[in-house]
Amino acid sequence: MTRKKREGGPRRRHRPGRPAVETFSTDLLFLPEPLLTFGYGQSVEDPRDGLTLFGPLDEGSPYGIGAGVIGTTRGIALYRDWIRRIQGWLVDRGSSVARPPFAGFESVFRIPWRPEPLLTIEVPEAELMSAGEVLSNVVDRG
Repeated sequence: MTRKKREGGPRRRHRPGRPAVETFSTDLLFLPEPLLTFGYGQSVEDPRDGLTLFGPLDEGSPYGIGAGVIGTTRGIALYRDWIRRIQGWLVDRGSSVARPPFAGFESVFRIPWRPEPLLTIEVPEAELMSAGEVLSNVVDRG
């Protein structure tokens, strides 16, 4: 009988009389950041720098973002609040790396994104919590 070698992920080691134990490889492979292309064909690693300096690659192609949101009443309200927040200036005061402030979604991407979703589907929070408990029980059993 020929055994197939497993590729990637956890490996199971089994010794007779003992439960199977998962081990993980500690080998890491460093991959450099890819260059991203922005307006005027300019390429940089950091999307914040690229958008601030050169704008989006395909300026003005879409006519804005129309979103559908599925969530609890609170989750839908948080979505609306977040969209309103990203419309204006955002400054990162906690970073050790100096970055320009974010000028607002429409200013940076040059397309509108309105806070009101095109479609909302409200999920009762109790229903969501119940589904989470069922999933948790399934995962715990392995």
